[in-house]
Amino acid sequence: MMIEISHNLTDTTDPTHEEILSKEELIRRTEQMRASFTTLIDKHGFAVMGVTEASAYTIGLAKKSLPDLVVTLPIPHNASAEIMKAVWTKWTNHGYALTPLTVEFGELSLNLQLRPLARSKALLEQLVVQAELFYEAYPAYHNNRAPLPDYVQIVLPDQDGNFPTEAQYNSEEFPQVVYDLA
Repeated sequence: MMIEISHNLTDTTDPTHEEILSKEELIRRTEQMRASFTTLIDKHGFAVMGVTEASAYTIGLAKKSLPDLVVTLPIPHNASAEIMKAVWTKWTNHGYALTPLTVEFGELSLNLQLRPLARSKALLEQLVVQAELFYEAYPAYHNNRAPLPDYVQIVLPDQDGNFPTEAQYNSEEFPQVVYDLA
């Protein structure tokens, strides 16, 4: 059985964006990706999974009895990773808390809200799919999970400091999906 994977949105053929994979090869690559998460988690404390241009999340914080983190703002994945790393560092140094916090990046200060997320269908089926499958395949990385929410969303303000739950929030320039609270 052959499965065609295509990321080509035009009618032109671009061999760099199209591959035909057998079911076995697709499974092999998926298993290889999940196995690579273990290396990243063991070395750095977590792995980051970019889902779309506007979404990224951590995998592996459950091994440290912490919820995984989610960012849903259209910023580069490396920027999301740095924000998630800053929250993880605060939790590691000062303990887990869902209180608003400020993180510093050189001259830039970001005020963040941390929202515990419900295990909603939208979250589980559209965003954190690989985390769920990873923990199922590697239960040792999930067994330490404390009685905390499984996922916490890092919510960033717009350019004026307004958050998505505030009426003045500029959702046109900062289109941030906010998931259901736990």
